[in-house]
Formats: sequence, C-alpha cells, structure tokens
Amino acid sequence: MLIAQITDIHLGFERDNPGEMNRLRLDQAVKHLAAMEPRPDLLLCTGDLTDRGDRTSYERLREALAPLPFPYYLAVGNHDLRGPLLEVFPETKSSGGFVQYSIDEHPLRIVIIDSLEENRHAGAFGPERARWLDATLAAQPDKPTLIVLHHPPVVTGIDWMTLVPEETWAPRLTAIVARHQQVVGAIAGHVHRPIVAPWAGTTLRVCPSCAPQVTLDLRPMDLDHPDNRPLIQEEPPAFALHMWTPGGLVTHYGRVEEPQTLLRFDSGFQPVLRHFAEEREQEPKYPRLGSETRSLTSSVSQALFGFRGRLRRRDFWLATLGLAVAGEALSSLARIAIPEVVDGFGFSFAVAGFGSVGVERGSITTALLLAWPSLAVMVKRLHDRDRSGWWLLFLLVPAAGFIYWLVDLGMLPGTKVANRYGLPPTDA
Repeated sequence: MLIAQITDIHLGFERDNPGEMNRLRLDQAVKHLAAMEPRPDLLLCTGDLTDRGDRTSYERLREALAPLPFPYYLAVGNHDLRGPLLEVFPETKSSGGFVQYSIDEHPLRIVIIDSLEENRHAGAFGPERARWLDATLAAQPDKPTLIVLHHPPVVTGIDWMTLVPEETWAPRLTAIVARHQQVVGAIAGHVHRPIVAPWAGTTLRVCPSCAPQVTLDLRPMDLDHPDNRPLIQEEPPAFALHMWTPGGLVTHYGRVEEPQTLLRFDSGFQPVLRHFAEEREQEPKYPRLGSETRSLTSSVSQALFGFRGRLRRRDFWLATLGLAVAGEALSSLARIAIPEVVDGFGFSFAVAGFGSVGVERGSITTALLLAWPSLAVMVKRLHDRDRSGWWLLFLLVPAAGFIYWLVDLGMLPGTKVANRYGLPPTDA
C-alpha cells in the first residue's frame, strides 16, 4: 500500500489572487503525484489547507485536487475552519463536531485526528476527542493503524513552532496511543520541515510543506531581542510517500522539481547494478571466534539451556528429535536399573508428544534433565515466531495443545526480520 502526503498548503495567503504562489505550488505537487508510478493508493492532506479558512480558498482547493486519479482525504490544521471546509467537502467525515474519522478499507487502517482549536496556533486535543480516539482504536485492536494529525505532539527543536511543556493536549494524546499496540506510526505537518521522532511507542514522521519551508535553525529564540534570523525560505514544494509493507512503514520524502540527472540506468551501468543485486543475495562469511569445538559447544549449550534469542525451525526439529531419543534411552535405562519403577508414575515430555521417562516415586531429577532443555527449545522457537514464552501454556489444552505445538512451532516460518527477541537466525 502506498500513501502520499502533502501538508501546509496555505491557499489564500495572497487574498483575492487565484493564481497566487501557493496555488501554483499546489498545482505542481498534484501534477507530480498524478503522474507517479507506481500510483499512490490515496493522498492525505494533513492540515493548513487554507491560510484563512475562507470558503473561496476551499473551493479553489477542491478545484486543484480534482485532477488526482486516486482518492484524497483531508485533516484540519490551525489555519483551517471546520464549517467552510465541510460545506465545500461534504464527503469529509466528522464526529462530535470535529473532523475526525477512520479509513478502514485498506490493509493499513488510517485514523485521522482533529488537533485544531479555532483561532489558536498551537494544537489541541480535549477530553471529548480523547474518548473518541480511544474508542476508535479499541474497535479494531488487531489491525495495523496509522495515526494522522496536523500538530506534532513532540518537541521538534524549531523554537517558534515547537511543543512546550505547558501544552497538556500532547501528553493526553500520547497516553491514549501508547495503550494501543496496533499503532504502527503517525504522520503530521505544521512545522514545514521533514522530521522523524520516537513517540508513544512508535515513530512520528513530519512531512515538509507544499508551501515554502521553515528554515532549519535549532538555536533558542529570545522574543525580547529580535536577531534577524531567517524564518521562512524558498524551497520546492515537498511531499511524503509512506509505503506499508509486511515489515512495517517505510517513508520517503520528495520535492517537486526537475533535478539534474547525473547517472542513468543504461547498458553501461547495467553490470554494476547486477553486481549490487548479486551481493544482496549473498551474506558475508565471518570467521568463528575461538576454536570450532568451543563454538559448537557454545551453540548447543545455548540452544538446549538458554531462554534468550531465537531458534530456527530446522534446529527446533533437530533438538526435538534429539530430546525424544534421549527420553526413550533414559526410560529404558530406568526400567533396567530400577525394575520396581511403576509406569503410572512416568513423566511424558511435551518435546514431541511421545516418549516417557519412568521416575521413581519422590525423584524428579531425571525428568528435570529433559524438561529444562525442552522448555528452552520451545521458548526460543516461539521467539522466532515473535511470540512470548507464555504461549506455552496453550500446550496444557488437551488435543488442541498438541496441534498448536505441531503447526505453530513445527511448521510455520519465523519472522524474516529482527523482532523484539533479536535478529533472525542465519539460514532460518
């Protein structure tokens, strides 16, 4: 799924001028996005759509967006007014008097938040909006979700545009989003600069503006002493492309301009790109640290007795079969060495659903010898599937537990990329 984003259009900055600079910049951006291959699935316009919130500017915005060959969705910023916007764009959803809604028909769910307090430059997010967002996210807890708003709820470092500690709306919003683990990212505008920051357990991406950009200057500002620093600068109109993949959300920033081409994909450069592709398919080989024996011993020890890291599917089966054989051997030895062992006191291992070890009444030493590595192997295999070791409790369910063990641990592949338990095992 490919999502385009433009923000801070500020139509109507030049009052009564339908051919103003910001309209020309918007037309350039729309033309660029409409011709893009692959074509975006949709466009998100993340606030400050107009400069004064007047109906005429919204009408010009609708006219400018009409050539797009894909749908677009609007969010409000501090320069917008909800009434005129909803009059000109009646298809834009609202709830409780706020321009807030969700887009549910795509693999990635999109939830648009209203951070506007009319006639206020800074953001806002009151209790009513907070309850709506909490309920909206709770309605689909298992679907990956992207949060969309105008004001970044983080400190950006641009002193005259950034969040300050006195603003309570951002902690309120952050607390709600942090409770919902399906949120895979958030996008915003407002600052007229590309910014990436951690937020609420995910990542916030701020898109540069369609209108002129804010100057990158991280020096503190003394409002009592003007220092003649530049605030706004002329740069090409900008946009973002957010690509949703099985591995997560990938964002690219672009500018609408005709750059000078320094290199092309022609027959002369073709061998170089082929070499790059071959390299990516071959992992580098690193020498083992220490002796081969020590490395092998360490690997086996970690596989059978450690509970950290991940275990690939092949090694899981090798360990499972090895432990099953060991269980049968110990069982046979127990019958020979302790004839009075009663099968009724046998201990069945969950290693492979078969094999039991006779345990003398009051003695569990032999059982623990295999129970510990069995648990270690299964926990690390769950980690490879990006699951907690607590999922082993499902094995206690009769019949269904064994089917779960066989399918989830024994058949399904692990995650191809790093997860919360570590890097993927080599050759997984």
